[in-house]
Amino acid sequence: MLDAIRQHLQKLAARELPAGYSLSIEILDIDLAGYVDWRYQGNVRVIRDATWPRMTLRYALMHDGEIIASNQERINNMNFNWGVNLYGYSDPLRYEKAMLDDWFERAITRHLHG
Repeated sequence: MLDAIRQHLQKLAARELPAGYSLSIEILDIDLAGYVDWRYQGNVRVIRDATWPRMTLRYALMHDGEIIASNQERINNMNFNWGVNLYGYSDPLRYEKAMLDDWFERAITRHLHG
């Protein structure tokens, strides 16, 4: 799971960060959407509106080796089960990826264009 999240963050950075920029992200805590029901073989993940995804991140955005933005944030998406999700139902981290996309746009991309 952490490997898939790392790969997703790397894709976002590769797509959005211009030359000369780098980003360091540390995941301090993660709580996936839903909960695992251990009663079922294969550990079924049950999704309910009240079990939204949450994550605590520490990041540093750098330009030419100088930190231009850094913070520790607790992010969540209480409306994860509403609206359009660009990730398919077969993606086990579709809610978390959508939450990270929103966070990346809000926390990182705004420093690049503002």
